[in-house]
Amino acid sequence: MKSYKHRRDIVFCHTVSTVVTTFIFKLIQSMGNPLFLEQLMEVGFLVHWESLLSTIGDEAGMLEDFIIAIHDANNLLFKVSWVKAWDEACLSAPRAGYSR
Repeated sequence: MKSYKHRRDIVFCHTVSTVVTTFIFKLIQSMGNPLFLEQLMEVGFLVHWESLLSTIGDEAGMLEDFIIAIHDANNLLFKVSWVKAWDEACLSAPRAGYSR
């Protein structure tokens, strides 16, 4: 059986990739919508989770991992800023920070 920290790290990686992909897709889709951008600044980004797991058998452990993943996702933070001119700075690697 894997250690608690190892399992939590694996689940967190899946959570981050899901949230980042969803956020980028929604941001690109809503770029022309000033109401969405205003909502994003005022309230943040809402992520809806759905699980088809049950508490029967081995799925109980997966459900516990899922709950921890949702809890850890509460600490994710995106920083969106306007770029006045397109230059090499736009092509630099994105930076992300997180602590638990």
